[in-house]
Amino acid sequence: MCYRSISIAFAAHSDAVLFLFTQGGLTTGVGAETGGILGEFHLRRGNPALTHKPGQRIGLYLDENFSSATIDELPRGYDIQYNSFATKSGLHEKVRNWLDSLDRETRDTDLPVFVPGETYSSGTDA
Repeated sequence: MCYRSISIAFAAHSDAVLFLFTQGGLTTGVGAETGGILGEFHLRRGNPALTHKPGQRIGLYLDENFSSATIDELPRGYDIQYNSFATKSGLHEKVRNWLDSLDRETRDTDLPVFVPGETYSSGTDA
């Protein structure tokens, strides 16, 4: 199993997925990995898929000093939670608030697993 398949499987079974970017540098692989996971869950704006992993369950948090053209484009292209932070305590507060705001159908069960291969369906798919 390739690393991207492992990442997708992990994200599919997670109640929430948080992408954290703290420093710039060589981010090509990270940007491709992040975009691949978001695309797999049909979160691109305007995607014709009938089902989506709820975008509110995926958060993208960037240090205010972080810079990457690929990562900077993700909030424009995908329907996900996006936030920036300047301090570690600011990050903790924002993430805590985000996690507290996630909706559950019932408090005693996990959020449902999103399985991309079983749920991607549009009028043009065979």
